[in-house]
Amino acid sequence: MGLKLSRIFLWGFALFSQLSPPLACAETAPRPFVRHFIRPVEHLNPFTQTGYVGTSIGGLVFDTLLSQDSDTWKIGPSLAERWQISPDLKTYALFLRKDAVFSDGQPVTAEDIKFTFEAHRDARYKSIRMPDFLGQGATVSLKDAHTVLFTLEKPNHRFLDFLVSFWVLPRHFYGDTSREAEWPKKMIGSGPYEVKKFVTGSRTEFHKRPDWWGNKAGEFKGKHNFERITFRYVSDLSIANELLIAGEIDLVEIFDPQNYFDLLSRLKSGQKVLAVKADGVAMPGEVGLKLNFRNPLFQDQRVRKAMVQLFDREMVNEKLFRGIYRVKTGPWGQVGPNADASVKPLPFDPKGAQKLLWAAGWKDSNQDGLLEKIIEGKEVPLRFTLMIIHPSFQKLATLYKEAARAVGIEVMVKQVHPQESYRLLTENNFDTYLFDRAWSDLDPDLEKNYHSRFADDLRSLNSVGYKNPALDPLLEEHTKTKDYKKRQALARKIFRMLAEDLVEIPLFEERYALYGVSTRIKRPKDSLKFRIGFDSWADK
Repeated sequence: MGLKLSRIFLWGFALFSQLSPPLACAETAPRPFVRHFIRPVEHLNPFTQTGYVGTSIGGLVFDTLLSQDSDTWKIGPSLAERWQISPDLKTYALFLRKDAVFSDGQPVTAEDIKFTFEAHRDARYKSIRMPDFLGQGATVSLKDAHTVLFTLEKPNHRFLDFLVSFWVLPRHFYGDTSREAEWPKKMIGSGPYEVKKFVTGSRTEFHKRPDWWGNKAGEFKGKHNFERITFRYVSDLSIANELLIAGEIDLVEIFDPQNYFDLLSRLKSGQKVLAVKADGVAMPGEVGLKLNFRNPLFQDQRVRKAMVQLFDREMVNEKLFRGIYRVKTGPWGQVGPNADASVKPLPFDPKGAQKLLWAAGWKDSNQDGLLEKIIEGKEVPLRFTLMIIHPSFQKLATLYKEAARAVGIEVMVKQVHPQESYRLLTENNFDTYLFDRAWSDLDPDLEKNYHSRFADDLRSLNSVGYKNPALDPLLEEHTKTKDYKKRQALARKIFRMLAEDLVEIPLFEERYALYGVSTRIKRPKDSLKFRIGFDSWADK
């Protein structure tokens, strides 16, 4: 789906405009590891950054309280060198390292953890992670300068997973509102790197911190090996591939299968670039349609089922994506212990879709090809807006629009900026949106994502307003069950119920991790089990 320029001279001009002087002089500084991103970040404020690139920047600059191994998924120490959990799973004590300092030299203390937790819950900071922090049902207190206590309202077996994603922010910088004007252009963290240069829309440059505590910690041996890292922002995927081949970029992470095949077609013998297709990723990326359940159009399960059956997913996967994906069956990846493998994809059946819509009361009464229905005394057309975030989704969205029109549904495709999409979602100002995501852990917090009691809170993880009272007791049982295998069995039941109720319109999930990489980069494996494992890469 990547942009293809039709004239050679236009392509050449575009490539020339993206090329830049050498990124570093080999005699004065180590060459940076240059990683490509499609969309730039517009600021460095950790409270309001959105998207994959924002997460990637934060992962270099900020430490988390706990860590998680990309190959085993085992939770380990990070800023907290050890922890204790009460038998009732309601009190978590974390003991902080005493040698950790922020990039400005200030020590990390328990006050910074308390500030971070409370700031994300404070509406004044406009944190996009507010739902996650509010949803923990926890309070934080300090035992001493290096001991933090989290007290939960009820047992939560997933609280350690939350601490793995808990970036610690310095209270003396982000807690000082007189310095708020600095936040978009400056980052201070305790992580392995610091931002040395930030050019909006172009690049972000990072330098390794010699005083990072992890340089001496055995559990981080072999991690964060590059002395310099640069994020380059190039929106045209075709140009990004050329920059990779030209040696200007070291990594192009590919989320659009067309870009992978474009790269393959350009590679020639002797070029120092690899196109990698890594199999067996345990937490695949997923593509589908999220629905606003507050909209009466989507409250009938027959309509949602018709929205699946009208679209030939197998054909689209083969024709558009060359079979790179697999057809999605439910609310998360079908490969793994939390999914019910017996759930099969709904078949392509446009005639069946029409019958479902007719049975749900939708008729083409004026013979204009668009279905209508009387809702609350008014004739309402079966018409909705499909929001997309990136141009690479345009072709897929257009194919869905055409298939929907064939059964009497009008879909209007609207592309918006990620920050704008977040605003629309939190204001309940949307119909549907085309998502791509990967679940961040193997043992997700299903209750916070799907329980009816969160459906009316636009700040919650159930921001689409999904309600299923028959499912709620099972979600609650999943949260309080301590035994991991028993939780997996419950998750499989939840998977089936959500799949049958069609909590979303499932389209595709990844079978592979795709990327292009320079041969000058040393990689232990093409991909670790749960993540690609960029933090273990190094120069050869």
